[in-house]
Amino acid sequence: MWSGDSGPGSTCVGAGSMTVTLPDVTHAPVVPATDEPVVVTARVHDPDGVASVVLKYRVDVNNSFTYTSVTMRDNGTAGDAVAADGVYSGIIPAPG
Repeated sequence: MWSGDSGPGSTCVGAGSMTVTLPDVTHAPVVPATDEPVVVTARVHDPDGVASVVLKYRVDVNNSFTYTSVTMRDNGTAGDAVAADGVYSGIIPAPG
C-alpha cells in the first residue's frame, strides 16, 4: 500500500504497482452548489492492469474526518462517459 499527498487537488493511490499514473484528474462542476453532486474523473494507467479504482472523499462538516468510498467506473455508467477508455468516473452525491 502506498499513497501520495491527500490534500485538496492531490492524487492518492493505494495498493498495486508503483507505476500507476493518474495524469488527468478533474471534477465537475468546478464549484458545485450545495445541492449538486460532483463527478470526479481520472485517467488511470497501470501496465499491470487496473482491477478497480476507488475514490475516497470527506465532507468537512463539524470537523468530521470520516472518509466515504465511491467505486469509480470505466463502463459507460455512473458518470462515466465512454466505456473501456481508461478514464474512470465516480459520483460524490450532493450532501443532505
